Amino acid sequence: RLRCRTDAEVAAYMGLITLTPGTMAVSLSPDSTRLIVHGMHASDTTAFRADLARLEAELLDAVRRLERGGTAPNGMEEG
Repeated sequence: RLRCRTDAEVAAYMGLITLTPGTMAVSLSPDSTRLIVHGMHASDTTAFRADLARLEAELLDAVRRLERGGTAPNGMEEG
């Protein structure tokens, strides 16, 4: 189940997935809570899902921190 709440978060997450070599965001459920992802070299489904969850968590941490007026993670400068 996706933790992304806004259209922008979902779009960013799907973009990051598709930019990752060997993966592609294939389909989003109508209610935006589930995402089908193709992993060309994902032989371990559990590990693949864990990697996707970690990517989503890192994205949401960065986006939501900036929305709260915080600084970008890892010392990165905004804009």
